[in-house]
Amino acid sequence: MGIITTVQRWNTSSALLTAFGRIRLDRKLKKQITCYLIQNLSIYLSIYLSIYLSIYLSIYLSIYLSIYLSIYLSIYLLSIYLLINLSFYCGNVTVPEKATARLLNGTTYQSTAELTCINGYRLKDGHNNNSATLEHIKCTSDGIWANSTGCEMKANNLLFIQNLSIYLSIYLSIYLSIYLSIYLSIYLSIYLSIYLSIYLSIYLSIYLSIYLSIYLLINLSFYCGNVTVPEKATARLLNGTTYQSTAELTCINGYRLKDGHNNNSATLEHIKCTSDGIWANSTGCEMKANNLLFIQNLSIYLSIYLSIYLSIYLSIYLSIYLSIYLSIYLSIYLSIYLSIYLSIY
Repeated sequence: MGIITTVQRWNTSSALLTAFGRIRLDRKLKKQITCYLIQNLSIYLSIYLSIYLSIYLSIYLSIYLSIYLSIYLSIYLLSIYLLINLSFYCGNVTVPEKATARLLNGTTYQSTAELTCINGYRLKDGHNNNSATLEHIKCTSDGIWANSTGCEMKANNLLFIQNLSIYLSIYLSIYLSIYLSIYLSIYLSIYLSIYLSIYLSIYLSIYLSIYLSIYLLINLSFYCGNVTVPEKATARLLNGTTYQSTAELTCINGYRLKDGHNNNSATLEHIKCTSDGIWANSTGCEMKANNLLFIQNLSIYLSIYLSIYLSIYLSIYLSIYLSIYLSIYLSIYLSIYLSIYLSIY
């Protein structure tokens, strides 16, 4: 608007100059008019620029400052508000065992939460008062809830639980002692009978076979057995068949001893049982016997038979005896031990 007015005024001034020029004003008058126009134009321009700049700057600065201050103040005030409020914010209350919780007026500073023990329970610091089941706690300035006393079982229920635990311990001790004694006695009797029967049968068979073989070999080494009767002769044992025993050999009619120096009356000979378990050599009447082999075979058969028979008999007898003895002993010992141990602990 100011520019249009200025231009109009400039046009008006130009028209005036033209009019003045037409009437041929003198140079002095033209100079005065020009100075006047320049002064008015400078005044108009200064007024226009001051008004334009003042309006532009006022609008720009008002918008900029309003936006900047609104953002800055909102952030500053919000941070201050959150810091103040969060430092006193306790959050959800921690519910103790056997209790329920209820928030009465929020979770900030000085807020209150109501804690209630469930049925059959009371407050721990209620001085043994079964009716003390309700408690109020506050949100502190540290941002945490005050400590709760907690809940415990009421006196009647506690006594019942204690008596029940005693009865159960006694019952379980007796039951387990009887059950374990019977179970272990049966199990151990079966296990030990089988184990001992197998072990003893093997052990005794080996031990007895070795022992009897050694015994028989030692004794049979000094046992000569029946004398070997030579052909055409008869034999008679005078005092047994062991070491230093004597056998009498007599040639039958018509025969004599081979070393009788052609003495027909030399028909009688005595031989000894030596330490080697054999009879001394006979001069013979052309005779040969094999009774020693029969005795040796018989001794071996007897040793084997006796070792097997005794091992089987002793293994069966000992397994049955030990199983019965151990089952009775363990059942009595375990029942007494477990009943005493469980009743104590």
